[in-house]
Amino acid sequence: MPLLSLCIPTYNRAALLGEALDAIVGQLDAEAAGQVEIVIADNASPDNTEAFVAGFRAAHPGAPIVYFRQPQNLGGDANVNTLLKLARGDYLYILSDDDILLPGAIARLLAALHHAPPYDAICLNLRTFTTTPDQGSAPIYPLTQDQVLRGRDASLAFLSTWLTFLSAIAFRRERIAGKDYADKVGSLFLHSHVFVDALSPDGAMLVTAQPFLAVRSNNTGVYNFFQTFLTRFADVLVYAESVGYAHAATRAALARHRAFLIGFVLTFKIHGVYGQLKPDYSDGIRRVVQVYRHDLLFLFRIVPLMLLPQPVALAAHRIRRLLRGGGPT
Repeated sequence: MPLLSLCIPTYNRAALLGEALDAIVGQLDAEAAGQVEIVIADNASPDNTEAFVAGFRAAHPGAPIVYFRQPQNLGGDANVNTLLKLARGDYLYILSDDDILLPGAIARLLAALHHAPPYDAICLNLRTFTTTPDQGSAPIYPLTQDQVLRGRDASLAFLSTWLTFLSAIAFRRERIAGKDYADKVGSLFLHSHVFVDALSPDGAMLVTAQPFLAVRSNNTGVYNFFQTFLTRFADVLVYAESVGYAHAATRAALARHRAFLIGFVLTFKIHGVYGQLKPDYSDGIRRVVQVYRHDLLFLFRIVPLMLLPQPVALAAHRIRRLLRGGGPT
């Protein structure tokens, strides 16, 4: 049985999937290949994904690839749920099909998984990129050395927004053994509920200082931003409390989530869109008041920003850049 299952849900992204697989297979020496499996769940892609994977396996006969194609598109959550059932590794790492494992990441991850006593989860530091993975930004988690968090409450408070990120953590499969997540299909965050269950009250989560992953930025799908990252994120935290997390931990996660929301509202105000996302501010204001009604100071910051006309926000941004010596864009 493999130590690690790299679980890749994919849909209609054969070219990007190829980049992800190249990065993985290029790191699999004989020792690593015996400890890793690559499990791909294809959500009935209408492009050439099936033929591409067949060709890739033929070109890399030693690559431990398991491929499953859904008979029809079941949605992203159901596709991830399929991966949880197919994977056999002691640890599972769900990897988005457009993210790239950086050189040496698999060897470092396998070394961490051999730690004794074992970690319940490993949070892999990452950086974002827009063109090539080697031209990324600074690491998302600004750590000078690896950090170990004790207990699930501390881990939840640390992860906060990143709990929603598909490639956030590698976790022990036994923590979710026998659990059925069919009722989370359609939430967009089935994986987040899995992560909540994967963290144990008395276990530990390792957070790496060195980035393991390069994440493609501005490559979003189409969804309601405020519904997803306000209402549905709050629903995940409600679930966390229902399975025993402390109220203080979920409130800490919501508090850290504020910076993410402010950042995205600023992005929308400056650029109008982000990837394929366009904001609905009337819906957003209703949702932010509903979720953060206990945090009046935050509401007094974000609601006026959401109401600010975009030309005014854009002009203020350009003036600020000019005063700082940057360009006007």
